[in-house]
Amino acid sequence: GGISGLPNQCLINSYLPGQGIDAHSDGPRFKAEVAILTLEGPALMYFGLVEKKAYPLHPQRLEVLLEPRSLLVMSGEAYELYVHRIDHAKVDITRAGEEIP
Repeated sequence: GGISGLPNQCLINSYLPGQGIDAHSDGPRFKAEVAILTLEGPALMYFGLVEKKAYPLHPQRLEVLLEPRSLLVMSGEAYELYVHRIDHAKVDITRAGEEIP
């Protein structure tokens, strides 16, 4: 899939190595669909389930590798039930111990 319809906002962010984003949700001000285009270096984006007791069968944590020149579309439960973040680290380490330069 891709984006459904026209976006209601477009933000362009640039991050230096070691910069990240704190855990957050994008909230109701935006259309409940986000497209993240990664242009340069890779990064690990982490997702955390906000209401763990209300959704015991959902994964509590997820990690997604954002590769250069990749597009991640986040909508539905991923948008509504999870916060997302990117660590403030120059090198990302996956839960499996793999280093992402």
